[in-house]
Parts: sequence; structure tokens; C-alpha cells
Amino acid sequence: MSNFILAGLFTEGTTDVRFLSSIVERTLLDIAFECTGDIETELEIISSKKQE
Repeated sequence: MSNFILAGLFTEGTTDVRFLSSIVERTLLDIAFECTGDIETELEIISSKKQE
């Protein structure tokens, strides 16, 4: 069974999503590569603004 890292990114707009999501995903992958065993990562993006 693999270990799992789940991160949530709370954003206020599309600029936050475009800029921060790639940084957070890269950071999660860096953490996973330094761990031993199987590591799965997932990033959930939650926006405080309504999607139209």
C-alpha cells in the first residue's frame, strides 16, 4: 500500500490558480521523491469565488 499526500490550495481567483498550482505540485513531487516507498500526491484547488 502506498502513502498518500493530499494538499488543498485555497484561491481567490484565476491568477492564484495559474501561479500557485504549479509551485505546489512541484513541491509535492519533490517531497514524494525524497520519501522511501510509494507516494501518491494529489492537489485539490478550492476557489473562494463562484465559477461562472
